[in-house]
Amino acid sequence: GSLMAITPSAASAAQKKEKAAKAEQRVESPTKAFAEGYNNTVKLIQAEDFAGAKTAFEQSAPTATAPNDMYWAGNLALQIGSKLSEQPLQKRGLEMIMNSGLAAPAETQRYAFFLGQFAYKDEDYAKSVQYLQQAYDAGYRENGIAATLAEANNKAGNTDKAYEWLNTAIEAEQAAGRTAPEN
Repeated sequence: GSLMAITPSAASAAQKKEKAAKAEQRVESPTKAFAEGYNNTVKLIQAEDFAGAKTAFEQSAPTATAPNDMYWAGNLALQIGSKLSEQPLQKRGLEMIMNSGLAAPAETQRYAFFLGQFAYKDEDYAKSVQYLQQAYDAGYRENGIAATLAEANNKAGNTDKAYEWLNTAIEAEQAAGRTAPEN
C-alpha cells in the first residue's frame, strides 16, 4: 500500500506545475474544436513543411471560432505566411490575432502597425488610418508612424487630420534631434 501514499502528493505537485504553466501561458490552449487542426499544423511547422502546414491551417481555420482559437490560429497563419513570404496569409493571421481580443499590449502595438501598413499598400486608406491610430494609441512610435498617419489621412481625404499628424511627425523628428525631411 506504500504506492498509494505517494500518489496524492505526486498528483498535487503535477497540478501545481500545470497551474504555473497555465499562469505563464497568457492565452488558454485551443478548444477541443480546434485542437486537432492546431496540433497537426504545429507538427508540420516543426517538420518545416510549410506548404503542408498552410494546407492543414486552411482546413482547420474554420473551426477556430473561440477567441483563444482565433489567437492561436492567427499565430500559425503569421508564422506560415512569414516562412512562405505570403503577405495575404500574414495579414490574415494578424487580423485573427487582433480580432480575438487577446493580443498583448506589445502585440497590439506591432500588429496594428503592420496591418496599417498592409492596408496602406492595398490603398485602403481608411482602414490604414484606423489600424495605425490603434498602434499609436497603444504606444507604437517606431518607423515614422506619425508621418505614415499624415500620409494615410491625406489619402483618405482627412486633410485636417493629415496636418495634425504632419506636425506630430515634425515634432517627433525634432525631439529626436533630427531635422525633419522636406517631404
